[in-house]
Amino acid sequence: MVYADLMISIIKSAIILVFFLKLVDEKKKITLVGCLSLFVLTGVMMLTYNFGILWLQQITLMAVITLIGVVIFKAKPYISFSLAVTSLFMNLLSEIVIRSLLDMIMGDEFNIAYKINPINHFIIAFIMISVWGGAMYLIYKLLSQEDLKVFRSVWMHFAFIMTVFMFITTVFGSFYFVDGTENPNSFLFFVLSLSFLAMSILVVNFFAEICSSYKKENNMRALYSDFYAVKEQLAIQFQASNKMKKIRHDIKNHLYSVSSLLEKGEYEKAKEMLSEISISADKLQPSLHQTTGNGLVDAMISYKAAVCEGNNIFFEYSLETLPEMAIPSSAISSVLSNLLDNAIEASLSSDNPEVRIKVFMYKDYFTVIVKNTFSRVKRKDGALMTDKENKEFHGLGMEIVKEVCKENGGFYKWETVGNVFVANAIMKIN
Repeated sequence: MVYADLMISIIKSAIILVFFLKLVDEKKKITLVGCLSLFVLTGVMMLTYNFGILWLQQITLMAVITLIGVVIFKAKPYISFSLAVTSLFMNLLSEIVIRSLLDMIMGDEFNIAYKINPINHFIIAFIMISVWGGAMYLIYKLLSQEDLKVFRSVWMHFAFIMTVFMFITTVFGSFYFVDGTENPNSFLFFVLSLSFLAMSILVVNFFAEICSSYKKENNMRALYSDFYAVKEQLAIQFQASNKMKKIRHDIKNHLYSVSSLLEKGEYEKAKEMLSEISISADKLQPSLHQTTGNGLVDAMISYKAAVCEGNNIFFEYSLETLPEMAIPSSAISSVLSNLLDNAIEASLSSDNPEVRIKVFMYKDYFTVIVKNTFSRVKRKDGALMTDKENKEFHGLGMEIVKEVCKENGGFYKWETVGNVFVANAIMKIN
């Protein structure tokens, strides 16, 4: 019987580890550490069989699997815990479904066959594992189609629901596995456990739908951000075009005046006017005095500098040369546009509108610090509020920056110093 339980434990451990491998990091290969985790989990399963207390067995396995997910697969603790409790819950529920079904069909013979004969024990356990494995594969298919990088609160809610399910199933199983005699309520247990299994699949499907909605919402935000950026760039180019026409017109008039002065021999005045023409010509080619070497970063700062100039906002920048970065362009664009847009918007309400940006490398992190003056900051429950139109987009600006930074191995924080708002965003470059 021990050898049968050992084989069962190895198969169960392998299913759980593959489930983690495929969902958390499918590019990760099975290494010596991964094989070691298989032996550890198998050993813990064998050990917990001797506990005789179902809830203690489940808590122990939950802790070990969560730890393996965090240490081996580098998953976030709340993600690792969610997947661990889901795996164990589905395993226990599948076992109750098959046991109640066979108990209903075989009666007392089921317990004799399952607990005395090692071969029958392994066959029945393999049937239970097959049902559990099928349920796990279905869950994998539901979750693998979506981006699981949703808000932490969504994962926490999912973990809470699955933990409640786990608690109910453990209590349910404790009553069902209480002795080895035929259970007169086998049919009722079978129907309830099967219904609960179907309901849990629906919950996982609902969670997958939330992930899908989150992904679609992110795509919509990205599209809106791109539309907003293009619209802004066109406005800046139109403004620059009008400005260029005006400067060209002024230069043309100045040249006529210079020609007239030269004819009259007023060389000093002609020289002064040529100096003015030179200054006007320089304005035709606005550029950053400092650059990062990153085309996207430089272009976005140039655009925002033009916006500030058009709105009479003092704009100052400090840029350091950036190395090659693995950060997605969409992430860089999202962070810079949201930080600078909010800074420009807030500064317009102050008596002395100012926006300052500093871009530099801190160790292996792309770092952006944006400072701006403001008249007041609206807060609700500790979060920033917006006065802008299209609140469904702009009100989420800082949340987007926070999530983007977190997804790229960094963080976002802000503070106020007097009437200056300071935003810090960092992202790991690889």
